[in-house]
Parts: sequence; structure tokens; C-alpha cells
Amino acid sequence: MIMMQFNTDSFIAIIALMTLYGILGGVSAVLSKKGIIKIGGLRVERSWKMLVVTFGKLLSTPVWLSGAILGILGFLVYLITLQHFELSVVKPLVNTNLAFTFILAYIFFKERLKITEWVGISGIILGMIILGIISKESEGIIELIPLFTLFPVSMISIILLGFFIISDRIENQEFFYSMSAGVFYGLGAIFSKAILVLLSSNMNLGILFFVVMMFSLTYIVAIVSQQFAFQNGRLSIVSPITNSVSVLIPVIGAYFIFTEQIYFEKILGLVCILIGIILLRRTILINNHSHDQTVS
Repeated sequence: MIMMQFNTDSFIAIIALMTLYGILGGVSAVLSKKGIIKIGGLRVERSWKMLVVTFGKLLSTPVWLSGAILGILGFLVYLITLQHFELSVVKPLVNTNLAFTFILAYIFFKERLKITEWVGISGIILGMIILGIISKESEGIIELIPLFTLFPVSMISIILLGFFIISDRIENQEFFYSMSAGVFYGLGAIFSKAILVLLSSNMNLGILFFVVMMFSLTYIVAIVSQQFAFQNGRLSIVSPITNSVSVLIPVIGAYFIFTEQIYFEKILGLVCILIGIILLRRTILINNHSHDQTVS
């Protein structure tokens, strides 16, 4: 991996790339939500077949498909940036997509946040910046047993998520689906890192195939969860929760799977993120309770 030294030119380059990443991410979220609205929402009606049909409609909807393509392009921009700049410089700037999401959500969906929600989101962003600043490349060591334990954990989580979707027994869907998307994106990040480590260590092809399969599966489920989060929640709430949890999971997983050390700064970053998530969940619960009272 080629890393450019930090100077004025590279600073301008990384700001430009991560701004592009933020714009692509924000526009992708808006187009995805608009596509879901266009098809009349994600209808499952207690049927796996209906779930498949619904996502087939999304794939044939130009607005949603454009959002998906922009999301992929944004991910590629992020990977390219990581190839040329230090991880500790890139990670804090990942939050640029939140800034653009907030702006676009306000413009297109008239989303407004309460003070408590801003405090929660600020805690999440602060925690992510702290984790980004102290991020270090791992030494390429991988513990296979903890990695393999993620297989039953992932499969059980996928089955439970499918059950909840089909049965439609989910309360606080804005929070639940945002958390779910973040968890599966986080698991996908662990498996993607494992792929890089395995490729550099000439590991058994069977193990590599298993990890690639789990990487693909977790990302697919994450995308499905995120679409339900977009449908049932506000972009300005869904995005910070999903982003923060997708960072939280790999940081914890890195300790058990890649033998990375836990520093005080990491704990501080994790605590900030957790406090932010708790505040957002509390706000969502209050909003839902107030809505139920109004309806009744």
C-alpha cells in the first residue's frame, strides 16, 4: 500500500476526495429513500416471496438504482483514499457524509432535529473522530477461532432479523433497523479486513472462501436493513446510528480477532459513541410515545 506523506498538496487532495465521498454518500441516501417512497414502501406482508418481489421492484426503479450506484462509487472513493493516505487521517473525515446527509435531508425531506438529537449526534461524531485519530494499522495477525465464532453469531442474527421483518413485530423501527444495518456493516468490515490479512499470509483457500462468503452475506443483509431504516426513519438519525455502530463493531472485533490493543483513547471514543446512541434511542422512544398519544 502506497501512503503519501502529509503536506499541503496531499491535504487538499484528501479533503477533495472525502468531500466527494460525503456528497456521494448523502445523495445516495436521499435517492434510496425517494426510490422506496416511489414504489409505495417496502411491503413484506408476512411473506419471504413478497420481500424478494419488493427488492426486485427497487432494482427496477431508476431513482433507487442511481442511489445504489452512487453508494458503490462512494465506497470506491473511500478505498482509493485509503490506498494513498494514512488511515488515521482518513478515518475522521468519514464523517463528511453525515454533514451532507443532514443538509440534503433538510432540503428534500424537511427533517429537523431537536437539541437532544444534536447532542447525541455530536457525541457520536466526537467518538468516531477520536477512534479515527488513534487508528493504527494492525500487524496482520489473525485469530481464527474468534473469527469462526462470528459465523453462528451472524447466521442467528440474520435469521432473527428475517423473522422480525416478516412478522412485522418491531417497535421503534427507526432505531432497530439503523442499529441492525450498522451491526452487519461492522461485521462486513471485520470480514473484509480478514480477507486482506489472509491474502497476505497465503492462508488456506477454503478459509478464504468462507470469509469472502461471510463478507458478501453480511453486506447484503446490511443493505437490506438500511433500506428498512430509510423507510421507517429520518436520514439525519439513521445515518449517524448506522455509521457509528459500523465503526463500533470492528473496533471491538479487532481486539478479539486481530489482537489489537485497547487504549484509553479507544475506550473514550467508544463511550462517546455509546452515549450518543443512548441519547438518540431515548429521543426516538419519546417521539414514538408522543405520536401514539396523539393518534389515540
